[in-house]
Amino acid sequence: MCLNEYRTQKKDANKGLWLQMKARLVYGEGQRQRYKIEQKNAEAKRYHGLGRCRYVGLIKHGVQALLTAMAVNLKRMVWLLCGARLRGTPAVVARA
Repeated sequence: MCLNEYRTQKKDANKGLWLQMKARLVYGEGQRQRYKIEQKNAEAKRYHGLGRCRYVGLIKHGVQALLTAMAVNLKRMVWLLCGARLRGTPAVVARA
């Protein structure tokens, strides 16, 4: 066994459970759909300030996250209803 294989092997007790989950068809389907959610998270972080907390405290951070999610969803609703893009919206938008 070379050094790279030794370092990359999973050494915990949950390895068998993880391999069973990975072998299921549902896991593969979820991985194929994952990019749609990741694009929305990236938009919220890149264009709406979710990458850094503006306020101190768990509750205030939750409010910031909710307001950001509302802004992203409103932009998506406008685009779906009218076909008009708002400034700062990336060109590729996944339809879920």
